[in-house]
Amino acid sequence: MHESTRRTVCRVAFLALCVAPTVAVLAWAAHVRSPNRVIDAERELSSAFELAVSIDAIDDPRPGVVVYSGVVLCDVGSRRVIAEIATLEATELAEGVALVAPRVEVDATQLDLLWRAVDRLLRIGRTTGHPAVRLSIDRVTLHGAAGDAITLGNVAGQLTCGDESSRAGLRFSLPGANAGEPALLVVQRSHGAGTGVVRLELRTGGVPLPLAVARTVFPSLAHLGERATFAGQLWASTTDRSDESWTGELTGRLVQADLDALVTRQFGHKLSGEAEITLQKLAFDEGRVSRMVGRCDAGPGVVGRSLLEAAAQSLAMRMATSDARDARDLIEYEQFAFAFDIDGRNARLEGTARLEGTSAAARQLNDGPDASLAVVRDAFGPLLLPAERQPQPALGIVRMLVPASDVQIPASRESDWLLRRLPIADAASSAASPRATLRDAAVQESSPK
Repeated sequence: MHESTRRTVCRVAFLALCVAPTVAVLAWAAHVRSPNRVIDAERELSSAFELAVSIDAIDDPRPGVVVYSGVVLCDVGSRRVIAEIATLEATELAEGVALVAPRVEVDATQLDLLWRAVDRLLRIGRTTGHPAVRLSIDRVTLHGAAGDAITLGNVAGQLTCGDESSRAGLRFSLPGANAGEPALLVVQRSHGAGTGVVRLELRTGGVPLPLAVARTVFPSLAHLGERATFAGQLWASTTDRSDESWTGELTGRLVQADLDALVTRQFGHKLSGEAEITLQKLAFDEGRVSRMVGRCDAGPGVVGRSLLEAAAQSLAMRMATSDARDARDLIEYEQFAFAFDIDGRNARLEGTARLEGTSAAARQLNDGPDASLAVVRDAFGPLLLPAERQPQPALGIVRMLVPASDVQIPASRESDWLLRRLPIADAASSAASPRATLRDAAVQESSPK
């Protein structure tokens, strides 16, 4: 080989084997450390979640693994921090991406924004070919508005998107849970030619779940108070056209439900105390309860005489008389307990407050086989006894809680549709203001059309 040829070969070999790899490594290092990479990642995540996402740094410790540091999710409008992740490790797998984080801090008052972000991923995953995601977090701390917090441990999740449906599942342990009893939350969205269907399943694993952390997603939970917890199972579904009116069934136990929040703050009667409510079945259809069976046990607390009188007038219950108690508007009670079976027409309310130890005179109002049971009792005996005739009309519960007025309308689905769209006054407004109450739907159904 000629000398000039040998020099050419050596130079090419030097460029190919030495210079080119060095340049490639330097270019890769520059790309990894480039701020544009962080900006691109922030932009991509912000678009996927519809949230403002910021990242402090991105590192590649080994092939196929990317570590994100200082990840913060914020509301786009208010810039309030929703979640903070100190370190998030992403590993590329054959079936998708695995995400691992030691801890995550979440603002529980903004869980509705995370709910919408997950729903968006379930919606768009079908068309974008979003890869399956597996999630593992050692500890998730949910911070409440009052400075309280709850910690979820051993959090494991998975997000899969397909042509027919997309599914997001989350398993976690609650404080005090046994090792073999994780809670389960599953959200599944079906993709069809018409309306999309969202299905929700919750199993608490036998450990009470604080309801305050979920009331931004389900605002009606605020009526149960700050300390209410739920242990049991829930199945529900809704469609894109139903304005998030859920249909489903719930079974389980509500503990520490605040009767002040449930009754006093919503209606014109006084009732305080904490209640334990066992729900054997609570079925609901498009946001309206269709059947409710269970038991309630509350006390001690305070009950207004107006509520006892309203129960006697509207549900045919019987008030016990006492000169000392008749003079008081507010009465301290020891136990408020009853079993209930309520559907669209009838309400069966049976007293379960036991009266052992009280005198025979205190139980003289009830001379039937259930003479030892009342709905409400104090230290001296019964305050309220169940109706002798069961069941009573379900709308009697509405009459009991809502003050009467001069205007009556039929209680039917048609009148409900109008009431939700027309301006109406509060039941507690002055007598001069127009007010409305409901009469039995049977009147509407029996009238000629």
